[in-house]
Amino acid sequence: MKKLTILFIALCFTAVAYGQTLTIEPAKFTAIDEITITVDVSGNAQLEGLSTDAYLWCWIPGVKDATSNVNPASSNPDASGQARFERVSDNVFQLTMIPTSFLAADPGQIQQIGMILKGDDWSNGQTTDFVLDVDPLTFIPRINRTFPADFTNEDVVLLYFDQSFAPAGLLQDASTVMVRVSVNGVDGSGGAVSNVGGELMLQMTDTGSGIFRAAVIPNSSFTVPNDVTLTEISYTFVDATGQATSDTYTKSFTSTQ
Repeated sequence: MKKLTILFIALCFTAVAYGQTLTIEPAKFTAIDEITITVDVSGNAQLEGLSTDAYLWCWIPGVKDATSNVNPASSNPDASGQARFERVSDNVFQLTMIPTSFLAADPGQIQQIGMILKGDDWSNGQTTDFVLDVDPLTFIPRINRTFPADFTNEDVVLLYFDQSFAPAGLLQDASTVMVRVSVNGVDGSGGAVSNVGGELMLQMTDTGSGIFRAAVIPNSSFTVPNDVTLTEISYTFVDATGQATSDTYTKSFTSTQ
């Protein structure tokens, strides 16, 4: 395996190795986060001007290969389809995936991920091996939790409610739990804009053991004017009658789009 030079730039992980650059966004991720892989093959004599599609060859070191690892990739498009990169320019390729789904593996199995960009066949060229560390899934039990812990206004955000931490009463005993969600932002002149697009009321899914979950994508779940940038999300847990509510929790986005 060739030696990699690791550079950390903003929120992206970038690895540069002998004529190719691989970037992962976000730089730190767990096995159930959505990640975007960008590979620039400029300087790789085999891959520059690649005439075939580019594919991700992916594996969990010491555990398993992805089911999409077939060669040539075109010999089984049903299997290799999820691994096909989008060409965003002559020598730049991009693919978005969630490790657990892509690798058909449990989060606990994925402590590292190995990656290669290749052409349809090995003879069409390949990058060096890139092996990336994956953050463990850890959290502190409490009444409210989000996953991921930090997120942008364009991420899929999971809101969790732990009923065991609710005060005794209607909300702790509720079989149906709702979450009332709103977002705030700033306009083009930097002025604060509250309750952008109104409130969203979602029924949470009971996942068992008193844990309820709902998903939201801030930029997509609300009608956001063109001149407004979302900066934070607020949410309150509510029982089905609307009589019992939790505190309101607010979380700022790590970056804005």
